Amino acid sequence: MPQYPGGGSYQWAPMPPGDGLQRPALANYGVRLGGWLIDWVLLLIVSIPLLIVTHSIHRTAGVVLTNGETIRQRGFHVGFGGIALQAVIVIAYGTIFCGSSRGQTVGMMLVGSRAIDEQRGGPIGFPRALGRAAFEYLMAIVFLVPWIIDMLFPIWDPKNQTLHDKVTRTVVVKT
Repeated sequence: MPQYPGGGSYQWAPMPPGDGLQRPALANYGVRLGGWLIDWVLLLIVSIPLLIVTHSIHRTAGVVLTNGETIRQRGFHVGFGGIALQAVIVIAYGTIFCGSSRGQTVGMMLVGSRAIDEQRGGPIGFPRALGRAAFEYLMAIVFLVPWIIDMLFPIWDPKNQTLHDKVTRTVVVKT
């Protein structure tokens, strides 16, 4: 990836003509959403068998009496251990893949995008990838409405950033 002469920082404002540097194009919302959905399905495929094997997910059955009627309900319950295991899987996945020199999860690879440092344009490294993944997961589990806003944020943000991108000073670009 080209660097500014003298080690200057990446700026997303229009470049002056003639400097010859090419910046990667920012990934649009559709690309980001596609990568996220692929990762979500992949993580679901990996997580459900692990939750079953570790007995972290249980079938439930219940009977509800309403106005003399009996209604049978069936479902699944994930306990605290399952939620903790799921958090470790999701956060480790985001950290390992986005923190690598490629800066891409499997979903990002398939849609042709990657996470990079907002200023330098290079890899974000494992500590920032951990912060990025943990912040997103925390918002999804603890604060559902802010997580929804986080996921929709690229629609109106000039750099197509989510809130977890802003917190970790990253952008997602096309590869």
